[in-house]
Amino acid sequence: MKAQEHRTGSRPGRAYPPGMWLYVVRHGKAERDSPTGRDDDRPLRPRGIRQAQWLGQHIGEHFAKHRPDLILASPIVRALDTARILHQALRAPLEVADGLSTHADVSAALSLVQSRAALGSFMIVGHNPTFEMVVGALLKPTSRPGMVMRTGECAVIQFAKGSGLLGDGKLVAMLRDEIDED
Repeated sequence: MKAQEHRTGSRPGRAYPPGMWLYVVRHGKAERDSPTGRDDDRPLRPRGIRQAQWLGQHIGEHFAKHRPDLILASPIVRALDTARILHQALRAPLEVADGLSTHADVSAALSLVQSRAALGSFMIVGHNPTFEMVVGALLKPTSRPGMVMRTGECAVIQFAKGSGLLGDGKLVAMLRDEIDED
């Protein structure tokens, strides 16, 4: 397997100043169809399962000092399955958040992030196009040239202590395991 990690900041092992760390994860690769015919019920493909497993292991090993204290997930099957795999790897509590579903808008997701900012480090698991817009809204204007999030990808964002969040984040890394198609 070929792992890809695009870093825009310093190495994960380096000591960072105190502040909030946010992991924005787009769900792993999902099946095209679901047994029920509903888009909300599409499960992960084997590739999506492997992507989530890799992310959990990679974050646990390389971002150990800033492991998520909580994982918030969309109730949509593919995102919730991704979050459950991350929960197993990272041992962080998992909560379902309707504000991250495909039926919610960007403002609902941003409100959720702002309401949990005091945690110090947490993860949200959900969907595009909402998550691309969330990441774009959180990053400093100089670090958001056309944000694209692929399935199974994680944007690691750091905020300085006392940050206002919107437009104040620093993109530390984009994490994704490049796995052969299944």
